[in-house]
Amino acid sequence: MKKHDYVITLNHGKTVRHPLCYSFGPTKGIELHISKNKAVICFKQGTLRAPEALLSSQDHLCTDAIKKVFLFHMFLFSAPLDAKSIDMTIDGTVHPVLQRKPKDPPLVYSMIDRIPDHPFPDSWHDPDVLNTLLSMPKSSYDGRMNAVIALLMGKTRVYRSEKAFYLWMAMNGFYNYFSDLLNTFAVSKKDRLQHEWQKQDALCINVGLPKASENLKDNDRYIIRQKSMSILRYLDDSPETLYEKLHRKETCDFTTRLEKLLAEYNTAMDPMTFLTVWLPYQIRCTYFHNNQAMPILLYTDEPLLKALKFTNYFTERLLEENLPLWLKARSLSLEEQHKLYDTYIKQ
Repeated sequence: MKKHDYVITLNHGKTVRHPLCYSFGPTKGIELHISKNKAVICFKQGTLRAPEALLSSQDHLCTDAIKKVFLFHMFLFSAPLDAKSIDMTIDGTVHPVLQRKPKDPPLVYSMIDRIPDHPFPDSWHDPDVLNTLLSMPKSSYDGRMNAVIALLMGKTRVYRSEKAFYLWMAMNGFYNYFSDLLNTFAVSKKDRLQHEWQKQDALCINVGLPKASENLKDNDRYIIRQKSMSILRYLDDSPETLYEKLHRKETCDFTTRLEKLLAEYNTAMDPMTFLTVWLPYQIRCTYFHNNQAMPILLYTDEPLLKALKFTNYFTERLLEENLPLWLKARSLSLEEQHKLYDTYIKQ
């Protein structure tokens, strides 16, 4: 059977030297040539396709390819892609498909529709990371991919409360990935990681943070949450500055006041773990489980809004810096998984 050459061009894109390649069913070697605000999709197939089918979701191969272009444009350029024009070339003949006017609806509706506050680190451009994301079918998504999707949502939200919701969803997916790995080695049911704090400890261990586990009463957790948010309210440092201080293990006003607060309740916790895991989890439990309603109106300097500014930044940094490391290894060997389990048990 003769194979037809297909080239789908978005916004007059050009081919690049190192395209992303993947398969869709029996069709092998689909190429995504993604440059800033432009893209080209190339593939060969025996089926003769109708260019106008690109305007609907009926052409599953092409629909999937265009969605992938939109998704990976965000990883590569930390910006959404808007398809203003699309042409489909079949065996050298160009067929104009879309010439979108300013008031026309978009071809693809996307919940990732703005530039994120912080761009993706360069580690997300690693071919191993991109190929893992590209080749993981929806039917076999694990916690890593669930975390990536939620992270994308979180990075592009406008409101801090909405950002916190998606970022913790990403954290939940990430630590469930580790707990699923560790649970394969549990000898009995009691050895399995079942509680949220156990799963969070597993995450901390595997990303190099001290564990967040504590043995506080609910009322003490409430008081520590409220008082620590007040500490953050009057902090002059930006989230970026505080993050770098804590990363360097520097003593500062925040670490001194937090240590004193925790000592009042006979507990201790690493400040980085506190802001990255413990405090955002307490906020999540309080406001997203309907223990308290999320306020609709807040002044800029109110404790909750100021705290979210810090916890969102810290959680986002953990996710965007560590997820690529775990995406590079498509799957861990049994020996590597067992090593993770031993590390967790010993701590």
